[in-house]
Amino acid sequence: MRCTEMEELISLYIDDMLDDHTKKMIDRHLKECPKCNKEYEVLMTNIQMCKELPMIDLPQNFEDGLHEALVKLDEENKNLNDEKVVPLTKKNKKIKWKIFTSIAAIFVVFIISISAFNSIDMGTKEEISMNKIRGIPKAFENESMMEPSVKTQEVEIFDSTPKINAVQKIEEQKSSGRKVIKNAFVYIDIEDYDEKFNNIINMTESIGGYIEHSNTKYKEYVSQKPEESLKTGSITIRVPKKEFMNIIEKIKALGIVKNFGIKGEDITKQYKDVVHELENLKIQEKRLKEIMNKANNVKDILEVERELTRVRGQIDRMTGNIKEWDNLVSLSRIDIYLNEIAPKDKKIQPVNNNILDKGKKAFIRTVNNMMNFFEKCLILFSSILPIILLIGFIGFPIIWYLIKKSKDV
Repeated sequence: MRCTEMEELISLYIDDMLDDHTKKMIDRHLKECPKCNKEYEVLMTNIQMCKELPMIDLPQNFEDGLHEALVKLDEENKNLNDEKVVPLTKKNKKIKWKIFTSIAAIFVVFIISISAFNSIDMGTKEEISMNKIRGIPKAFENESMMEPSVKTQEVEIFDSTPKINAVQKIEEQKSSGRKVIKNAFVYIDIEDYDEKFNNIINMTESIGGYIEHSNTKYKEYVSQKPEESLKTGSITIRVPKKEFMNIIEKIKALGIVKNFGIKGEDITKQYKDVVHELENLKIQEKRLKEIMNKANNVKDILEVERELTRVRGQIDRMTGNIKEWDNLVSLSRIDIYLNEIAPKDKKIQPVNNNILDKGKKAFIRTVNNMMNFFEKCLILFSSILPIILLIGFIGFPIIWYLIKKSKDV
């Protein structure tokens, strides 16, 4: 029984209104929980003190005096109501038309607000839907460039200068108690592809890591001036987990970060389960060896040897899994995507050939936005036009009546 349930049933327990099973549960909880037992003792002490209080006699003529006071109060209330009935009725007649006018005005404003909101919301939803449709191809492109991974703790930062505070939690996990496989990816724009590529290789090997695989190709090849050709490529490295964040910071400093993320897969539970199962299999293997040494029958020896072969196969498989996990935990993986860009401070860049086409598209886009705005205004006006007519139909007689009455006064 929990303490919250105890608080709810304590009053019924003191009044002896519970069944025997519930009473036994409460008795057991009071013995096990010092806090609830202390509250129960304090409550019983208060009840005992209240029982010991002496009875006090009422003053003389208390009932007669109370009756007279109630009768007097009832007569005063009756006289007060009789005096205010007629004035209130007249006043209600005077302000009755004001109440109905206020209610009608509130109702009309409410309808106008709903119509305007629906019209604006409809246009907003259309724009959001179009933006989502435009973003689908980009999402597929990004997903196709990234390798699949297990859904785990993930931190992604898309700013050009991502900060480490959001991903520092993974680094702070204690490796002695947890088994976490860390992966990361970095998309960066760089100048001088070959130099940056070699820098990454040297940094990786200097901290005890290695290159898992790499790929390089030309993005824009200039046959007349090969040195001006731009390259793009990727490189996957494995680094010790202690140097994971340090090497990431050094890689990010090589260029402009366009996309960055860290993933951590916690395999602690799986790892411990396999270790325990492996220990049990080793014990089973030891027993099978003892049985085989004591067996005298050839048939029994063959059956034991067959079972021993099966157990050893499972031991080898689990031992291989543990070694692979240890390798993945001790050496973190970093996928680096390099995109070479032309330096803008060495020569004047030529004017883009598509500048006129871009200007034309921008002009058409602005005209379309203006047309959409006027279209929405027209739709909004059409939606509230019946309400405006209704207001004029109802409000004109009321205004005419008020003006006429003010002139008469």
